[in-house]
Amino acid sequence: MKLVKVSALVAAVLVSSVFAAPVQWTSAANGNNHWYDVVANLGVTGGPADIGWNAARSNALGSTFMGMNGYLATVTSAAENAFIANLSANAGWAWLGGSDGRIEGQWRWIDGPEAGSLFTYTAWASGEPNNYGVENYVATNWSAPGNWNDLAPNNLDSYGGLTHYVVEYSGTSSNVPEPGSLALVGIALSGLGLASRKK
Repeated sequence: MKLVKVSALVAAVLVSSVFAAPVQWTSAANGNNHWYDVVANLGVTGGPADIGWNAARSNALGSTFMGMNGYLATVTSAAENAFIANLSANAGWAWLGGSDGRIEGQWRWIDGPEAGSLFTYTAWASGEPNNYGVENYVATNWSAPGNWNDLAPNNLDSYGGLTHYVVEYSGTSSNVPEPGSLALVGIALSGLGLASRKK
């Protein structure tokens, strides 16, 4: 029975990632045709769990959608920021893909098509960025949807941690099959095999 419960939990986690629903910012809406997904980091109980910037980045880089590689979102215009703010407003604070970790005060996008580029657009909340306690990473929705703040990589301070991050998918193809479906098939076949052995 314990194996069945563990298998069900694993399947539920995999199904949630397989059926995630990135939203496209279409050119018809004056967008860039990229896809965006606000991802909640779920703990073992299924509720939100803190995630640091490095783990969020790693998760984003490991994700694919329709053959496109994911990366923490890069925001290059007020219109793109408004789109992401609308998409992520209910998520609370969420990590974006910028850092000034190499040279203090020189904010750059780390991954995606803008990798290495200095910010040409910003939406810092009032008084930000302030590098309070070595804060080198960008989060959105700080004091209002779309407002940015610079934070420490784990942000485990008096404000609490971040539980969400924004993944962007653009035209870069990964040529790697989507692993969630294959994993679900494997789990289902394993479950059927175990069920037939017990009869």
